[in-house]
Amino acid sequence: MVDLKLEVPVTEDVEVDSETLTAIDRGIKDADDGRTVSI
Repeated sequence: MVDLKLEVPVTEDVEVDSETLTAIDRGIKDADDGRTVSI
């Protein structure tokens, strides 16, 4: 069996304001509830 050594790069910390976090949380909740948006 081959031993795979996967290296995961470290991502930089990203600062996000509270309004953006609220919008992301709302979008995740809407998606979980089955709501979708047409493109």
